[in-house]
Amino acid sequence: MRKIKKDLFDIAKRIREVGDYTLFFNEQKSRYEIHSRYGLELTLSDTPPTGEDIFKLRRTRRENIEKLLNELEKENLNAERQRAENVVRKAQEAYFGS
Repeated sequence: MRKIKKDLFDIAKRIREVGDYTLFFNEQKSRYEIHSRYGLELTLSDTPPTGEDIFKLRRTRRENIEKLLNELEKENLNAERQRAENVVRKAQEAYFGS
């Protein structure tokens, strides 16, 4: 793996500013990876990281995990409710017609 210290848009520097993170390019897997002292934190595509990746990194920090889990739970409940409503609607359409 190759450690990325400098890049055109200072993404590596901005990643370090978010926390104790380091940007690497994994040459074996042809992808970018963000590591912390705990290990691999985030895998990225083969294209250089962008500001959106920094946003994801900030959002998924350990301090924010409770908030993120609550958001995911709320989204899952909404999706489940929507699926149930769709099943009922389709059953009504099949039974009573459109």
